[in-house]
Amino acid sequence: MPTIAEICDAVDTALGEALVTSGDLTISQNYDELTEGMNDIGVLQIYPESGRLTDSLSGQGQTQQMTFGVDGLIQEEITIHADYYATSRANIGDDMAVLIPGIEAIRAKIKEQKCPPFGLTGIRTFQWSWERTVWEYGQPELKYIGARFILRMRLF
Repeated sequence: MPTIAEICDAVDTALGEALVTSGDLTISQNYDELTEGMNDIGVLQIYPESGRLTDSLSGQGQTQQMTFGVDGLIQEEITIHADYYATSRANIGDDMAVLIPGIEAIRAKIKEQKCPPFGLTGIRTFQWSWERTVWEYGQPELKYIGARFILRMRLF
């Protein structure tokens, strides 16, 4: 199974680096490159959010292992966030005009994923969603409009 670092690196390569190269993003920051301040707009930050072991057979979530025949199989769900900071918050119409093309570019890259997603053997299922977000950063507090992409991967 891939590690969390390998998953973040693969998402960064597929989404961040590809969108920076195409000109749709200014910068991509992987989990080990994140900054507290936002100096640019058009930024994608990729980091792990959560993980859990699951057992889809028992329905109780207590057993951490499934068995098919002789071999045991551990399932893990890992959630990665890819936060897209489109622009400084100003006027909703202007903000959305910047936000929508970025969302579309990221969606297109996610939809390009083939099996296994992000080229990582061990990821068996992949779900994603996104939501518009306003983040507050820094002192004095600045607001940024963007979208949070939530990538859920099941590994086994």
